Amino acid sequence: MMRSSLGFLIPSTAALAARSSAPHAAAHGRPDAAAFASSSPSTPPYKVLIIGAGATGCLVAHRLGQLSQADATGKLGAIELDVVERASYASGRLGAGASLPGRAHCDLGAQVLSIVDPTDERSTATQRPQAAHGITPRDVDHAHELVTSLESRGLLVPAPDDALCGTEERLNWPGFWRHFWGSPGGGLRRVLKTLLDDAGVQPSFGVRVGSLEAAQDGTPVHRLRVRGVRRTWGAAEADGAGQAALPREEPWVGDYDCVVACIPGPNALEIDGLVDLLPPLSAKVLRRVGYDARTARAVWYDSPEVCGRLRELFGRLSPPRAELDDLDLADLHHMNATSMPVGHASNGSNGYTAGRDGPDSQIELLAFQDAKRMMATRSSTEGDLNSTNRTRGCAVVAHGVAGSQRGGFADIPSRGPGSVHALLARRMSGVSEKEVAAAEVGSKAIRWTTAQLIRPMEAVVEDPPMAPDPIWQVMTGGIGGEVGEKGRGPILLVAGDL
Repeated sequence: MMRSSLGFLIPSTAALAARSSAPHAAAHGRPDAAAFASSSPSTPPYKVLIIGAGATGCLVAHRLGQLSQADATGKLGAIELDVVERASYASGRLGAGASLPGRAHCDLGAQVLSIVDPTDERSTATQRPQAAHGITPRDVDHAHELVTSLESRGLLVPAPDDALCGTEERLNWPGFWRHFWGSPGGGLRRVLKTLLDDAGVQPSFGVRVGSLEAAQDGTPVHRLRVRGVRRTWGAAEADGAGQAALPREEPWVGDYDCVVACIPGPNALEIDGLVDLLPPLSAKVLRRVGYDARTARAVWYDSPEVCGRLRELFGRLSPPRAELDDLDLADLHHMNATSMPVGHASNGSNGYTAGRDGPDSQIELLAFQDAKRMMATRSSTEGDLNSTNRTRGCAVVAHGVAGSQRGGFADIPSRGPGSVHALLARRMSGVSEKEVAAAEVGSKAIRWTTAQLIRPMEAVVEDPPMAPDPIWQVMTGGIGGEVGEKGRGPILLVAGDL
């Protein structure tokens, strides 16, 4: 299962914003990026390109927008900021999702956004005098302030700890995290769109960057020339709501003073010339960070019987859940054949062992999208899921078992053995696989070849640098001079889920 922790992205955001603006401030004799608003109208704009409109890219755009907005109209000041994203909407692993008209939005990447609880004593400066993973108490506070603002605007809703499945971080650090669902109307995708809107940025979607190179402009200070391909879609696919005809393609090119690559390591390595602009150590680390791979599939149903059974399925655990992992599913399967209470799996004489079983063993997590809405908008969580009322439409997202980027990973088929229909029929009483399949009104799958980070930067460096400038926060490269130095050439910054 994929997850997204805003607390780990905030340090990168602050450092990226500072570094991407530092050369411009230094060139005008100003060490403070906030002084951009006072720059002369005759000063050429400092052109910044953000590659990737996922969580990191949108956060960086939001922060730069805050620093460089020159007036109340929200127009950017001395920074000319562009954002490109290869998908048809602001997505990445946080914002990926799909909707059907009049039905629940499905998050197809991370199911929750998580931050460190600033009131937990383990997050204070006393308990953490040195930044862990580059995260300082100030970063924790910054993340909390941003999430609180998004929550007050109705974009995030608290997700109860006991409604979620256990992850390594949650199990090792109970009570350390606060989790949030995206609003029922648009999921976590709306969070990313709002960050971009607040920054006054309209991204260029469908742009896949292919190469970086020095752009000679006849002066001692050059720019980076960025080349790629731009695709355009029909309206349905652009909104993530359906399929369209094959996209049209055309060349895309731009020259920039600073390029900020906010994409996973494997995607950064696909850009020709990027590694050549990084120091050897950074290039080595970028090649060695590792991710797992998996499939996610959303399925929408239109049946009072099937949706009612789904609510009962997720309400059978105590307390009721919005997510079920493979162990929960094995428990529920066993409950259909015995009277053993859920959560008391046995590996004794009856031969039952909690864990994956059967042909649907490639599914690791089920996330009931309607439970998010119910738990976020009703006062009684248990009453909602265990209610005898029947909701006609509902949706569930399945995350597959993790595989490897090189060794491959299993699909979640749309029909037959291993499908979501088969799993639900095996776990729900009183409904057949044929009936479940007949109730489907839509389905969408994403094959995540780069999913959860499993080998981060600090795991591939013998002596990781410490705060305030950890290498896994921001990789810096480019052409000539030091960052912030007067006359510095164009710079490249690489950050994100590394």
